[in-house]
Amino acid sequence: MKKFDIDKYLYSPILKTSDAELKGFDRLDGRTKAQVIPLFELTKSRIHKTANPDGDVYRRVDKLIEVSDNNPFILDLIGYEKYQNKQIKSYFIEDDGYKNWQEFLSSIDCENIIPTILLDGEADIENIKKQARELEKEFGVVCLRIGCFEPDDEDSSIGEFFDDDINDFVQPVFESLNDVSKCLVVIDAGFIPYGKLKQFSDFITEMMDTIIGLGYGAPMRFVPSGSSFPQMVAKGHYGDDRYGLFPMLEWNLFKTLTADTDYELIYSDYASIHPFKYDAIGYNWVPRVDAPMEDEYIYHRYRREVKGYAHAGYDLAAKQMLNDGKYLSCGSWGDDQIVKADNHDGDVGRGPASWIAIRANIHMTRRVQLLTR
Repeated sequence: MKKFDIDKYLYSPILKTSDAELKGFDRLDGRTKAQVIPLFELTKSRIHKTANPDGDVYRRVDKLIEVSDNNPFILDLIGYEKYQNKQIKSYFIEDDGYKNWQEFLSSIDCENIIPTILLDGEADIENIKKQARELEKEFGVVCLRIGCFEPDDEDSSIGEFFDDDINDFVQPVFESLNDVSKCLVVIDAGFIPYGKLKQFSDFITEMMDTIIGLGYGAPMRFVPSGSSFPQMVAKGHYGDDRYGLFPMLEWNLFKTLTADTDYELIYSDYASIHPFKYDAIGYNWVPRVDAPMEDEYIYHRYRREVKGYAHAGYDLAAKQMLNDGKYLSCGSWGDDQIVKADNHDGDVGRGPASWIAIRANIHMTRRVQLLTR
């Protein structure tokens, strides 16, 4: 049985294992990282035509173990087919209680993995239940991740709430577990649209009440999660071509839930990343610097047409951020990168991936600071 002190962990960001998101996590200082229990959505590794043509997932797992600094992490699989390979697809095969997934987890030389119970509405429920029993038997602590909001395919700001996962998955899984108190239950809201905080808060509270009402006892922790960071910032309520300031609904959701319920919660979000992946759209990236504050996001953008010195767009956006009265450094690696960009330091990345890592690092650092104050 895994020895696991859940009280040490305050924050569980959901991170896709892209280079940008892993870099933002890796650059957390040791004290901060020791209080974070990330949920990694395993993707294929970076493909190399000769050295790694299949994007071997074990390379990605080795990276997760490295960046985790011997701290526990939750392991899930990416659901987007574009980021899968043959290995990942095979783990979704339900036969014999998702045997391929079980064998893969068993083959990883790491004692700190908390496995996610894979769920599929088309699967035989007996295979899901067998998977749950076997993972609990081997790993002790398991994670159950369920949804609660289905966005519209054309507009993620609208959609519908659903609680089918409670009857379809939570009840049979809880029935299968020897000890429900060794299960982390992630309630994943996905994208939280502007102005919809109360609806999400009310519905997630109802879901937690219903799960407790099943009569199997309380899970180790409820982990409500989501992100209000939009797919595109320079539109609607979020801001314009040069500047934006908009509320961080995922943080306000957690504050509401902790104030209105007595449940044991761990804070979770998508580390300031929009939760959904979309096919690439042909447009020019506008250099942008983001800074997550306590309960707001700030951004400054400058187009490449701005001239004057090398990397003008990012450097000018960084300068504008440092001069913004609402910006406050939390002393993170990401904040240091903003200062370096303002000083025209050539070591700072000059593309979207670098600045996603910077934003995520600031966000995760500040969450832990806020949760420990």
